[in-house]
Amino acid sequence: MNEDWSLAKVKWNCRRGMIELDVILLAFVDQQFLSLEPKIQREFTALLSQEDPDLYAWIMGYGTAPESFAGIISIMKTFIDNRLDA
Repeated sequence: MNEDWSLAKVKWNCRRGMIELDVILLAFVDQQFLSLEPKIQREFTALLSQEDPDLYAWIMGYGTAPESFAGIISIMKTFIDNRLDA
């Protein structure tokens, strides 16, 4: 994990203005973040600086994320799909 990002700081930055994002992001961090490659962890932490409506649209598939976030968005969509199937 990037030295500038502790797990607590990542979790804090997952707290958003939209409860839907809080639920998705915090579950993802709790269950997946530490097992991600450092490059993908950096993508995720950069993703957290995006606006809530954009972030929600990308994760839910209502919009297309910039190429720089394509990897982490794909991983998150798979995570969500797997949780819904469970």
